[in-house]
Formats: sequence, structure tokens, C-alpha cells
Amino acid sequence: DRGASWVFGQKDPASTVLMPGRDATTIKLPLAVEYDESHKRLFVADSWNNRVLVYDMTPGKVESGMPASYVLGQKDFTSYEPAAARNRISFGSRDGRGIGPSGGRSAELTVDQVNQRLFVSDGSNHRVLVFDVHPDRIENGADALAVLGQDNFMSTEVALSATRWELPGDLVVDETYQRLFVEVPFQNRVLVFDVHPDQLTNGQAASFVIGQSDFTSDEPGLSSRKIRQPDGISYDAKNDHLYLTDKGHQRVLVFDVHPDRMQNLPEAISVIGEPDFDNIRSGPGDARHHPDRLHDPRGSYFDSMDQRLFQSEGLNGRMTVFTLPRDAYRVDLPARSSLRYASLDAQMSTGPQALQSGYSAAQLGEAGRVLAVSTHLVTRAVMHGQSERESRELIAEAVLPVTTPATSGQFYVDTRSGRDTAVSLVNGSDWAVGVRLELETLSGERLTETRRIASHGQLSERVSALFGEQDLQGVLRVEADEALSMSGLLEIPNGQGHVLLAPAPFVSGEAPLSGLATQRRVL
Repeated sequence: DRGASWVFGQKDPASTVLMPGRDATTIKLPLAVEYDESHKRLFVADSWNNRVLVYDMTPGKVESGMPASYVLGQKDFTSYEPAAARNRISFGSRDGRGIGPSGGRSAELTVDQVNQRLFVSDGSNHRVLVFDVHPDRIENGADALAVLGQDNFMSTEVALSATRWELPGDLVVDETYQRLFVEVPFQNRVLVFDVHPDQLTNGQAASFVIGQSDFTSDEPGLSSRKIRQPDGISYDAKNDHLYLTDKGHQRVLVFDVHPDRMQNLPEAISVIGEPDFDNIRSGPGDARHHPDRLHDPRGSYFDSMDQRLFQSEGLNGRMTVFTLPRDAYRVDLPARSSLRYASLDAQMSTGPQALQSGYSAAQLGEAGRVLAVSTHLVTRAVMHGQSERESRELIAEAVLPVTTPATSGQFYVDTRSGRDTAVSLVNGSDWAVGVRLELETLSGERLTETRRIASHGQLSERVSALFGEQDLQGVLRVEADEALSMSGLLEIPNGQGHVLLAPAPFVSGEAPLSGLATQRRVL
């Protein structure tokens, strides 16, 4: 729950008064923003005034209510001349474009930081303007470098082709391969343009189309290739993936758009918000609390560094954050603090993928006193009738400390009356490790199994499955060729359909087996 530090268009973050007049400090109906990290500038589409304001975000210079540094689309900060011209913009928000829940976007922005160009969706003129915004060349009322969607700066034609559209929507630029993705919601497609400075020309044709088989089709559809009224796109520069908000189907489609694999009507590689490509679960009257469903998905932003999708949901009034699986996570741990990371809620995750278990390894950037623990929870879903919000009720919790790797260790195990013991052995070395597991029961019976754990692999198994027997109680001794990280959980049924968890008693290193086997544990 962070509060805003500064605000533009108002005197302070608590003010909501529509400022009179039109100057460098006023904003009315901002519909899009874009940030230029390279030069610390914020671009704001002031749609009611048909202009783009440029703010200097240099640290130490930002303050509430400060004036914009430059204006594009109008000759100065007080002018209002919407038109189809090289240095004018007509977003069309005064006609209702981009405001209603079913309307497309009349104003959008994306920045090419490599070549310092700003791409602007000029909705009412059915075009995209390209401006040179290099700090050494930007000026008020500047002429656009080029126009897409029209042959010249005066034309406002509407058509369905590789060079024409109706009301362009969201934009995103691929800076690596210099491509511009233009969403056209009411034609159910996304156009892909080669906007390399050496290739960009007025009215040039799109290279590819997503959502349709050719440039003259606009039929919506529900599949891994078809869409209905898209309303948001973002780009993963690390993997060359395009995240496309398929608003009409309450989902986000993910496309592999690497230039070597790009084609018309590409097939999505995954879907967010639905379990498959051919069905829709959400409909009128459905609850809107689900973490794996979307309601009225709109604009999005993809964080390529940390592989996170920030997805807005308009009528749901929330921003949903999806953290994509990856091998490593980068975190900053402040002094005298703690951080908590959790897996997805397995009970509420309804995707087709099988549930998987695993482990994580923390690598410190520098020496420090860090304590790591793993927390295991058993919860049940509780639905609140009036709010239609779902919460979790805690059934059991067990906290396991991260142990020092050892070549041997012993667990107390119990598989009687529905109980079980889950054992986890992790091999952090660069080579496979042989493991011998010997179970001595209280009656003196000895059972032996051997396993081989791959490099950086894990053996995670219940004792009942490991030895293929029930009604066992005793000590499990683990001996390995190399040091392993070892942990265990006792699983105890509570008689009400749930399982309670407790850390399995564990002794690291050598210990007399017979001595442990004669001890009784009260749990």
C-alpha cells in the first residue's frame, strides 16, 4: 500500500480538482504513459487536449504540479488545434474513443530508447505517428518523422489491409530487432512493422499479422491462433515473446515472435487466464476473485529482467501480477530484514500441468549472517458469501530449518494408521551421488533401498512408497557418497479429512542406530 510521492496535473497527491485552463501544468484525461529510462523522461498522453506532455524525471528535480518540459501534437502548451497534420494529434477521446469499457484505445505510446523515437497512436486519425525525441533535437510542436496507417500526414482513411486500419490500439516496440507491434482491436488483429530507421517510410505495409491468416481478414475466433478485440500488448525482450491481451475471451495469449519463427496467424505457445485455448470459463455472474482467471483484462507490462507480467483488469479493479517460472530469482535483502517467497497455491491452480515439487538454493552475493527456513502449509478454501471473496483457512504449518549438508543422517519415521513421513534429499554437487537408505523398525526388522541422485537433483519420496509397506515405525538411516541436504515431514491425518504436518525428528551425521530405534516420540 504505497502512497504516491509526486503527482502531475495537480498541486499535491491529495488533490483531485480539474485544473482550469490549458498550460504546461494541466492534464485532462491522461490515457497513456511511457517512461524513457535512458534519459529519465516521462511521456503522458493528455488525450482531452490532444497532446503529449514530456516531463523531466531526473532525480532531485521532480516535484508535484511541476510543468512539462515539452509538448508534442500542439504548437505550444496553450494551443488546441486537433487535426490531421505532421505536427498535430487528434486522439478522439472527446468523441468517447477509448473511454468506455468496450471501446478501443484512442491514445497509446511506446518509446524506442535505442533510436530515441516515440510512437504515438493517433486514434481519431487512424494512424501512428513517429517522433524524434532525442534530448538534443526535441522541441515543442515538432514535426513527426513518419506516419503508419496512412500514406501521408493529411490522410485519415479507414480500411482493412496491410497499410490501413480503424482505430489503432496499444503499441509496443521490440528494440532488439526494431519491430513495432500495433494492436487493432476492432479488426481482431495485431500488425507487425519493420521500423528500423533505414526501413521506415510513410504508409509502409506491415510485415506480418497476428490473429488473422492475411491482411484483409478480421474474423474473431477462440483458438490458439485467433482473438477477439485485443486490448493490450507487452514484450518480453529476453525471450522474444509477445503477451497479447485477448479481452473478448478474458485471457492473455503468449506468442513466440522471434524473427526466425514469425509468420501470419502464428500459434500461441501458452495461455494465461484459461486452462486451454478452446474454452472460456468466465462469464456473467461468475465470481471475480480467482488468482488464475482474468476479468476484463486490459493493458499490461512485462518485466523482462524478473520475468513478471503485470496485467490490469478494468472492471475487476485490480492489477494481477504473474511471476513466470524460471531457474533463478534476483533479490535484494536489506539489513536486519526478512523476505518470503511462496509457490503457487496448488489447490487453487487449475491449469493442466501436473503439480511438481522441487527445491531452491540461495547464493549470497557477499558474506552475511542469513538464516533460511522452508515453511510447509496445509490450508482449505473458504468462500465468503456476501463479498464472493475466497480466503484460506490454515489447517497445519511446519517450519523446517535449512540443514548443513552431511553424508549421513537419521529420521524418525511412522507410517501407521494413515500416517507417513516425507523425506527430501538434495544433491547440490556437480556429479551424481549414490544413496543407501536403511529402515530399522521397532521390532528389529531392517529394510534397505538404494538410489542415485543426479547432479543438482532431488529425491523427494514418502517412506511408505519408498519401501512399499505400511504400518512401519522406526528409524530411517541415510548414507551418501557425498554430502546431501536432508529434511523430512511427518504427515498425520486429523480425522476430519485433513493432514497435519510436523518436522520429522532428525539427527545429522553418525549416531547409534539402535539407541534411536528404542526411543518413543510423542507428537
